[in-house]
Amino acid sequence: MVLRFSSLKSLFYSIAIIFMKEIPVKELESRVQKYVSKANGLIKVEPFYAASILSNIVKANPYCAETRQMLRKAQIRIAGATKSRGIAGFFAKLSFGRVNESAIQKNPEQALQTAEDQIDTNFSNITAHKTIALAGKELGLVETALLGYEYLFNLDQTNVANGKQLIREYL
Repeated sequence: MVLRFSSLKSLFYSIAIIFMKEIPVKELESRVQKYVSKANGLIKVEPFYAASILSNIVKANPYCAETRQMLRKAQIRIAGATKSRGIAGFFAKLSFGRVNESAIQKNPEQALQTAEDQIDTNFSNITAHKTIALAGKELGLVETALLGYEYLFNLDQTNVANGKQLIREYL
């Protein structure tokens, strides 16, 4: 079996996918660990500032699931503080797009980053959480995929398919 790659970049990308794994916070640089620790302490007091710090850390270290989980906690605090009521809240929760699975398969890292940006804008974006889950699964990042499916289910608990998918991922 001979594999052909269109460029050297695609070869390295394919090799990198094979060896990818999620890293804990304690394996990050010491200065980044300090930022994560400070941001974690600020989630209850200053969730906007904590989310800003953690968002930048997640962009720089997309394989750290613990940091992504802390970011979600800050985003939940922000979403709770700025929650819209009435019809505006209903439309804010809707996502008018579909998950582009072919784009996730072509470049899962880009899809992961795009979904993070969408969640920064609107935490209730169901499509973005599904993209996180699928991109994490595509990259072999089990905790990231589970995190995506958990928030997908928490946002729309009436969707039985999301609950079944979450249970399948846990198994």
